[in-house]
Amino acid sequence: MLRAVLARLFSRLRARVAAVIGAEAAAVVVRRYEYDFNATLGVLTFGDFECYTLELPWYNNAEDISCIPAGVYPASIRKSTHNNSKLGHRVIWLDDVPGRSCVQIHIANRPTELRGCIAVGERIDAKQPAVLSSLKAMRALLNAVDAVGDKSFNVEIISTPGQIPKLNTL
Repeated sequence: MLRAVLARLFSRLRARVAAVIGAEAAAVVVRRYEYDFNATLGVLTFGDFECYTLELPWYNNAEDISCIPAGVYPASIRKSTHNNSKLGHRVIWLDDVPGRSCVQIHIANRPTELRGCIAVGERIDAKQPAVLSSLKAMRALLNAVDAVGDKSFNVEIISTPGQIPKLNTL
C-alpha cells in the first residue's frame, strides 16, 4: 500500500519537474473533435499509435456524468478497481483531475458504460455515438505505452471541435 502511494507521488513529481524544466515527457494525447448531448468523440495518439476515443458529454465536470476538463494530467498504468478481467485489470489512471477520482482510460463501447472515464476503440460507429473494437484498441495502447518503458507519463486532453480525422492506422 505504501509502495503504491509513493509510486503515485513520484509519478506526479516527475511529471511536474519535466514540465518545469521543459523536458519532453512521453504523452498520450486525446484530441476531442465532436460534442453533443450524448457523447464526446476524439482521437488518441501515442507515438505512432492512434485510436478513437469516447467520453461522456460536458456537464461542467460533474462527477460520473461529465467528461473531464481539458488539460495535462500525470498518468500511469495500474490495476482497475472495477472488474475488467479481460486485461488483467490494467487501465491507464489519470491523476490530479480537478474534482474527480478514479478517472481512467479503459475499454467500453457506449457512453452508458462510462462514468467520467475515457473509452478507446479502433473505429467509430456511424449510427450512434460509440467506439468499436475497444478491447483490441486498449491492448494495443497498453502495448505501445509498455514498449516505451516509462512508468510515468502524461495524458493531454485537447478540446478542438472540427471534422472527423482520418487515422493513419485505419
